[in-house]
Amino acid sequence: TGGIGGEKVTVSTYEALKREAESVGKKIILVEKGTYTGDINPKSDKSILGIEPGVILDGMLFIANKEEPVKNVIVRNIAVTNSQKCGSYGECKKGSDAVYIGLGATNIWLDHVDISDGQDGNCDVTRGADFVTVTWCKFWYSYAKAHAFSNLIAGSGGETESRGKLNITYAYGWWADNCQQRQPWGRFGKIHVLNNLYTSKRAKYCCASGKEMQMLIENNVFNNSGKAYLKDGGDYKLIGNIGTNKHITGSQGNVFTPPYKLSLKMEASEVEARVRAEAGNTLKLEETTILKKGKKQKSAIRQYTRHSETGLLLFNPTSSKLSLTVFTINGQTVLPTTYIEAGKSLQLPPVSSLVYIRVKGSNVKADGLYLPFW
Repeated sequence: TGGIGGEKVTVSTYEALKREAESVGKKIILVEKGTYTGDINPKSDKSILGIEPGVILDGMLFIANKEEPVKNVIVRNIAVTNSQKCGSYGECKKGSDAVYIGLGATNIWLDHVDISDGQDGNCDVTRGADFVTVTWCKFWYSYAKAHAFSNLIAGSGGETESRGKLNITYAYGWWADNCQQRQPWGRFGKIHVLNNLYTSKRAKYCCASGKEMQMLIENNVFNNSGKAYLKDGGDYKLIGNIGTNKHITGSQGNVFTPPYKLSLKMEASEVEARVRAEAGNTLKLEETTILKKGKKQKSAIRQYTRHSETGLLLFNPTSSKLSLTVFTINGQTVLPTTYIEAGKSLQLPPVSSLVYIRVKGSNVKADGLYLPFW
């Protein structure tokens, strides 16, 4: 849920972004287009949302804290990169990641984040992090670096604090230019790799599960060099994948069944066109602009909605016809514009994320009423 329920603020400088992200308490931080140079270490209960494409963090996004584990953070529609390019293998390995999630961080969601040129890794998840979701993200390198190891899970075989944790989902992502290894690779954890695209021509392998890891790899497109999967001692299952790579099918040991339902699960044949178009910081958040207005309309939410045994009902409490449209924060239409007669209700389709209900009618002001609901 990130910063839902907290103050909504808009930032346009690195100093303001750092101050708001590292403050205590719930907060929705809307980030204006521009380059923000420096590291960010968000505290718990934050939503950090790029308002439009072109929000760039030139530094490290460090979602971890030694004193108190970071919990409940959403980062969306931002590019994270490192303009300080490393040289040798050793120099890169000693450098920082672009994004790091660890030290017990839980309930972290990266969505539509473009992550590139991390010196050590692009996006590593280690040391007891748990319940991490990575959706519609793009991982790549702008140059043929020696240590192009993109996504590491658990830093060593002795990382016992990660046993029973590191539940991670990678969905609708794109491992693109110059990625060589770890897409992802690691130890411990239960890892779901779904509907991703692989296109790097420098890849030695894509996925691998090591010590005490289970990895479910399904409905992906492997059109890069090297192997789709590298055997490394862990349990794995590859199903429904397509592409030119070797080892796109097979299994070993026992692999978990995901404990959640997916609102989107594409056949592999659908993946490439959609992921190429949408992965990365590609959003134009008209809905985030609505958040920016800071409207607090809890009474209106209750007025236009009802709960029932079958889910949420949209209700027209007025004496004239209303039109209602329902969409998610990233612009996906849940319910196209529909008219509801006076005193009538309509069942809302099932949703799994924050939605907005746009209400228009003669009894509603001309520009409509936008109601956040979750």
